[in-house]
Amino acid sequence: MSFEWDLLSDTHEQSHLLQFIFLCSHLIVSLMSVVELDEKGRITIPKRMRKIFRGRKVLLISLGDRIEIVPLPEDPFKVLKGSFNTRRSFRELRREAEALAEREAEV
Repeated sequence: MSFEWDLLSDTHEQSHLLQFIFLCSHLIVSLMSVVELDEKGRITIPKRMRKIFRGRKVLLISLGDRIEIVPLPEDPFKVLKGSFNTRRSFRELRREAEALAEREAEV
């Protein structure tokens, strides 16, 4: 996809576009940081990012070439309430899930 600068009718529109691009790039850069692993493999999350996760547990997901940090809800059961409308017991659901996993492992 290419953008033709000449399509903007005047320098006023060009100025607004440049301001928008600057703000977007500033936002993206402000949400990124390069950090270094210490000798024990730990990192320090920058203060501006720590504010987002303050005191919360997070889930670390290894995606091969990178790690994703996902904040966990304070009360996961509250978030899931109403998601499982079933009359079957947990034991029955677990047996079903295990059987499915065994079938998939055989393939």
